[in-house]
Amino acid sequence: MSDELELLRRLGERLDAPGEVARSRARAALDDAIHNADTGRRRFRGRKRARLVRVGLVVAAAAAAVVVLDLPHTSSTPGPPVAAAAVLEQLAQVAEAQPSLVPAPGQYLYTAARSLTGSDTVLRGGTYCQVSYAQYRQNWIAADGSGLFREQNGPGHLVGGSATACDSLPEISRRGSTSSTWSAPGCLSISPIPLSKLPTNPAVLRARLLTGKVEGGPPGPGEAFTQVGDLLRETDASPALRAALYRAAAGLRGVRNLGRVTDPTGQSGAALAIEEAGVRHELIFSTSNGALIGEQGVLTAPAKGLSAKVGSIVYWSDYEPAKLVERLPEPSPLPLKPACVHSVSTSLSVPGHPDDEVLVGAAALRARSAPGS
Repeated sequence: MSDELELLRRLGERLDAPGEVARSRARAALDDAIHNADTGRRRFRGRKRARLVRVGLVVAAAAAAVVVLDLPHTSSTPGPPVAAAAVLEQLAQVAEAQPSLVPAPGQYLYTAARSLTGSDTVLRGGTYCQVSYAQYRQNWIAADGSGLFREQNGPGHLVGGSATACDSLPEISRRGSTSSTWSAPGCLSISPIPLSKLPTNPAVLRARLLTGKVEGGPPGPGEAFTQVGDLLRETDASPALRAALYRAAAGLRGVRNLGRVTDPTGQSGAALAIEEAGVRHELIFSTSNGALIGEQGVLTAPAKGLSAKVGSIVYWSDYEPAKLVERLPEPSPLPLKPACVHSVSTSLSVPGHPDDEVLVGAAALRARSAPGS
């Protein structure tokens, strides 16, 4: 207990970067902590239900896809739980020793995510169609905002609506699709906001997150916890900022340690969670490098607009390890110019490839529409 109290006392202070011995001890302590806390176990059955999630073209870091899975979420308690603050401090010590993911000139930050997503469509006459499909998203983004993002969507499955009326939807009739979008400089953003403007003092960062204004949202610990995930997910946050985010989360009211949790794709790690509006929002972290490797929500009480049973997973995504790469897998089929200004872009279709496009500055659209062009 005295060790945990000492960790809590230090949460508002910046710690010196730990040495290798301290990092090894943190990893070992983290493994002990997650084994002594609640352990999540999931068996997969039932049908999948999805709701539409829209992702902006100029924002590379997308929120977790919202779905509803009728999956039980059970846990056992083999021992007393370890305080969430202690686990987050151990994650911080591991994370701040990792290499930077900020791309140098000529490099791209590569990230990839798997999720279950879907679409809602209202047909003429008021018929409602709800379709779910698996999605694999890959991003290659340079520091100057150029790059490529690619989505592979599996065949769609009708989970709500009339089969007769909805079977003609492209999401159902096609067997799956892959779309690629190349982008000129300035058209993409690696992170949802400029991360260099965020403080690395955990207490100051926590206070700012609690206002809800870091990304724009309601104040309170639930939104602050969500924004911690947003700033860690598929971003180039520095090791110092990642550690500060963990320590900031440790001071949020209501954050719980769930122990080791396995997500729907089989990844497992240390899970921290906060409950709000009848949903337990879980962030799952690698114990080897402290990275966010998955997130999911579990329904803990009946919620308006959701017909899923209490205990069901209502959304999930998992993330591959981010890395720096030297080139795109394929060059752009069209010139990547002009650059975007203030992320304002126009989309150019790729001849012969209806699912592909190129994002360039809005000046290209004005030039094409000018008299005599």
